[in-house]
Amino acid sequence: MKDKNSNYSAFVPLKLHISDKSLVQAIELLATEWTEKGIKQFRITEGILNIFSEAGEFLTSGKLIVGRFLIPRELIKLMIQLADIDKGDEIYCAYDSLGKFALEIIEQGGHPYLEILRNIPIIYLVNILNEVDIQVSYSHPIYNPGYMERGKRKPFAKTISILPTGVKYNKELMNESLENFSLPLNSWIHSDAYALECLLAQTKNRAVIALNSTLLLSEKVQQFRESLVKRNLVETVISLPSGTIPYVLSQFSIMVLNKNKGNDNNIRFINGINEKFWIRENHQPKLVEWESLIKVSRSEADESIVIDVSKEKVLENKSSLEVAQYIYSSKEKEVEQLLSNQTTKTLAEVVNIISPVSSSHIRNKSSDKIKAKEITIDDFPDYGYLSSPTKEIDTINYKQNEHFLQSHDIVIVTKGSVGKVGITPPDVPAMGKGGWVVNQSYSILRAGEEISAISLYMYLISEVGQNAISRLVSKATRPLIRQGELKYLPIIIPTTEEVQEIEKTFNRMVKINCLKSKLAKKQQELHKKHWSLSNYEK
Repeated sequence: MKDKNSNYSAFVPLKLHISDKSLVQAIELLATEWTEKGIKQFRITEGILNIFSEAGEFLTSGKLIVGRFLIPRELIKLMIQLADIDKGDEIYCAYDSLGKFALEIIEQGGHPYLEILRNIPIIYLVNILNEVDIQVSYSHPIYNPGYMERGKRKPFAKTISILPTGVKYNKELMNESLENFSLPLNSWIHSDAYALECLLAQTKNRAVIALNSTLLLSEKVQQFRESLVKRNLVETVISLPSGTIPYVLSQFSIMVLNKNKGNDNNIRFINGINEKFWIRENHQPKLVEWESLIKVSRSEADESIVIDVSKEKVLENKSSLEVAQYIYSSKEKEVEQLLSNQTTKTLAEVVNIISPVSSSHIRNKSSDKIKAKEITIDDFPDYGYLSSPTKEIDTINYKQNEHFLQSHDIVIVTKGSVGKVGITPPDVPAMGKGGWVVNQSYSILRAGEEISAISLYMYLISEVGQNAISRLVSKATRPLIRQGELKYLPIIIPTTEEVQEIEKTFNRMVKINCLKSKLAKKQQELHKKHWSLSNYEK
């Protein structure tokens, strides 16, 4: 058997750690196959791989493997179809630890070449029992690639991979430098970009990569995206809902890169988050219309789902490849049209955007700490001035103490409950000890002469303002607005007459809010009037 296929050497010592539940599932699956179809020859199917994937230790000898994902079958099929595999194509699959992409590639007539970090017996078993020849290199795709040709990475016809995210690579351990990559590897996002360039170096024609969506919009890798766009490599970007890959917190998108685009200078953006493609099953999104997504990627469709954008326009937009930057809902289009007909300026032109002092900076100044009151989300009313905060924290006197809130400062939530807006009252305490501050989830907007603070507050809480803010929200696991994006928020500048009306409206809203608070307090007092324990003598 070994003579027939060099990858048949499966008979190696193996310590099994399979849970009773996983073993029962495997036996039940085999029994069903036997009863319904009759098994003439046992083969490892994707269903069996899924069961043992959850057992984990069997596949990985109890060690965490970078790039090992529990990949839904529908996502595999979508990515395989996007690759346009021709019979006989050699397909490079980095990190396909379970061989799930490999099985589907074989079905399509391709020859899979896997590169994984550890010797995983399941791949050998697939080769033996399924009588296939999955080529495997047990090597590190970044530090020490196994598929080499004339001292360089061997290029394959196609590449299909889910790019590991959050891994920080050590440049000193790398044996090569990539000619199209010049960023320093000082954060995980730079490492993600480097790993993507490594996959491109192993590709002749088309690469289909599922990657962390942050890579599509982060300012830290704008130069890298610009390089991809200028080289005319980006063919398609498809957004995916959060939770598409089970147990992975990061939001992923699919990017199709094509080294043979020719004169086609457009990039196709597809709103894969659209509800027509997905259902929720057991609190997880499940792709049920992957065939429809394939059709959309190759033909015309509704502009709320797909749009072709020239690479020149993408470059003008800081080379952002985030789908939400280009596909608008009907309401968003309406707001865009309205803004184009108004006098507007960017937020950075009308306010001073102030970031709070970082908690690490406060910790490092332990001897200089003072007490302050911190605004929390509970201090934001629906309308009107922020309530007096009750949470007491340590802070420091820093620079000009501009991080302390002043009268009529606007506070906007940029992490978590993004888009929530409040305004400080006229009698806010003085800067310094006992003053008001915010934490890292907020930004302070201090209005200048271009627009009054009250007018700006009323705009930001309006339907138009909230819609404009929502366009800036990153579709990450935890919603956030990056300050680099916030400063470009379009602000409508009202006329003098409009300002007077706006401030009248605001003052009426404040009075109504005060009345509501008084009525709520009176209601609580009435509630305690009868059968309250405080009314009885102990």
